[in-house]
Amino acid sequence: MTAGRSGGRGARAQFVERVINQLVSQRSEWLVLPGKDFGISVTASGVTRWFGLEQVYREVQADEGAALAALSHFTGRVRTEMEALPQLDRADLILCVRSTRYMQGVRQEELVSRAVCGDLHAFVAARQPGLVMQGLSQGALLQAGLDAGLAWDTAQSNTEAHFAPLVDRLSGSGRNPRDGWRLRGDVLFQGSVLLVPAVLEALHSLAGQELWLGIPERGTLLAIGKGAEGAPLFPDRVRREFRRAMEPCSSLVFIFGEDGLKVADTRRPRGGVSRPLAGGYV
Repeated sequence: MTAGRSGGRGARAQFVERVINQLVSQRSEWLVLPGKDFGISVTASGVTRWFGLEQVYREVQADEGAALAALSHFTGRVRTEMEALPQLDRADLILCVRSTRYMQGVRQEELVSRAVCGDLHAFVAARQPGLVMQGLSQGALLQAGLDAGLAWDTAQSNTEAHFAPLVDRLSGSGRNPRDGWRLRGDVLFQGSVLLVPAVLEALHSLAGQELWLGIPERGTLLAIGKGAEGAPLFPDRVRREFRRAMEPCSSLVFIFGEDGLKVADTRRPRGGVSRPLAGGYV
């Protein structure tokens, strides 16, 4: 019985290795790795794509005699699609903020990532046409001539430029709503404002006091002055929106002040609404 016909886990692993070796022999400059869900991850010119192997594997199982033709057709398709992709543009790099739970579902060790605060993490991603972003592996960035430090610094600079218009709008508004601010201008990257000091400083200045922040879902930032009229209900508001979110991010409340960004302690006192305890931090 051939490895292709056995259909076992070992046979599939051997098939993945066979495909990788064939692609690398054709394009030695590519980074080709085993991918999730029985596939391969191919990185070229700083762009990574996933290709599933199920169909070509079944073709080889059905007729081992046609294996070379099936593999040749598959690798030819991979080459065509990868070579048609645009090269990574440094201007497209941006920092993306997601939850610990989200990061557990991706290969975090391959990304250029850092902890932000509480259960939030940031990683270097690339903006793509439409409402699409792609987390970039360290291998993809190295192929584009960017080590981890330079990639992060480039994405940080681009993120600050991305939100510069928001800073201008906030600074020019002079408004301090009693229920705070609700920012929803960016479906994919709204949470990244936590990494933009100018945005946080603008909100802090408008509030005139320490600032409470929440990112209940990835496209929403909630903010309010810690002593504002609506502040006692703010933690419940964050948790409620988190539970209802289609793309939940964090149920935590963060506090921004002279000591930077921290997690607010919003445990409920007995018989009362949520309020911060002494110190305001955990």
